[in-house]
Amino acid sequence: MNGQEALRIVDRLLEQQRQPRLRDVQRSVMLAVLERHCYSTIAQELGYETDYIKHVAAQLWQLLSKPVGEKVTKGNVESVLQRYQATNRVMDGCGEIEQVIKLTPDLPQMSNIKIILVDPVSDLCAAWEEEFYGIEAVSIVNNRFESLTEYDCMVSAGNSFGLMDGGVDLAITRYFGVELMDRVQLYILHNFRGEQSVGTSFIIETLHPKHPFLAHTPTMRVPMAISTTDYVYKAMWAMLLAVWQHNQHSSNQIRTIACPGLGTATGQVPFTRAAKQMALAYKNFVHPPASMNWLDADRRQKSIGAGGDIID
Repeated sequence: MNGQEALRIVDRLLEQQRQPRLRDVQRSVMLAVLERHCYSTIAQELGYETDYIKHVAAQLWQLLSKPVGEKVTKGNVESVLQRYQATNRVMDGCGEIEQVIKLTPDLPQMSNIKIILVDPVSDLCAAWEEEFYGIEAVSIVNNRFESLTEYDCMVSAGNSFGLMDGGVDLAITRYFGVELMDRVQLYILHNFRGEQSVGTSFIIETLHPKHPFLAHTPTMRVPMAISTTDYVYKAMWAMLLAVWQHNQHSSNQIRTIACPGLGTATGQVPFTRAAKQMALAYKNFVHPPASMNWLDADRRQKSIGAGGDIID
């Protein structure tokens, strides 16, 4: 869904409710949010204070929530409008009525899964706070993962060979035991022929009584800088996909995920960039498109800003 299409739907919604059209600043905020910009960036581009833009956005989401029949937020506005578009008649640019057919199958949702972003580096946590602002299912803990008491699945953001002997991976090995690393390596040998590609993730049991699962999710083949890649986005997406698929087939559900910074240590990804890629992957995964089209695909690629020879 492009920005003008979204604004057309909003205009129609407000017209049906006999509400005035959006103000210019509200329309600008809507367009920028659909381009996956954070509030501070929007404020800078429009020449306002960030707090004012957050206030405008909050009023906008409240204004839209009543006519669509569900709570609208920065994180779900696009998917909400897509659902509304898919089930209602809207006016096209020529004033004719068009019926939009819903193409998305009914899929199990991620709304009941909580994510704890946990890291001892305060600057990374601040970047997460900015990018995940307003998302109730995501909480942020500025501490080591060992301080957490309630989670079902720990994310291991390591390498393609399951060599969990450095950084957070080493801490995971010390916490859960070296036997877990041995079983991760065996899984990679048996299921990935010895090399688990970046952009994949698998769920393995930890045998821990309180934290039963690990999502092994490489962010790099071997320790290296990945600051100009989209590997953080790929890893976050792969982890969410692995959890989602696990929950479709297992009676032992994953309800809470503990996830450290991806690519922010050895990978040298700047905190703001890593936080943006993680948030984009989460938002795109939780709110899938209603249909496949090049407009949405190109917009998604532009928002990620990396991949292939592209470096933003």
